[in-house]
Amino acid sequence: MVFDFSEIPVSNNIIPSLGSCQCIVFQVYASELGINIKRLSVTVDGELDPKGFLGISQVQAGFTDIKYTIDIETDADPERVKRLKELVELHCPVLSTLTTPAKITSSLRVNGEVVY
Repeated sequence: MVFDFSEIPVSNNIIPSLGSCQCIVFQVYASELGINIKRLSVTVDGELDPKGFLGISQVQAGFTDIKYTIDIETDADPERVKRLKELVELHCPVLSTLTTPAKITSSLRVNGEVVY
């Protein structure tokens, strides 16, 4: 089996997942705080050295830097929007997982039999 990653980045799920999760959590807490959001976008970008994934260098295989920008249009006072951002950063599951990694457990089955 041959995989061609030239068109689909290995990181294809992490970056959009963070942005999507932030948007959802923004809506939840904006509603709770009575903030009407007219428009919301979260732009996420990350630094990833493909040499780590490909095993051709001893660099980290995952992201070394992730940045996001929140662009919001609302009539709410900027201080209330800052509080909203704080709540989102505190309660966003994807952000929490990236900043405080979860314990991950794996197993391996070969032909239906657990071997590890």
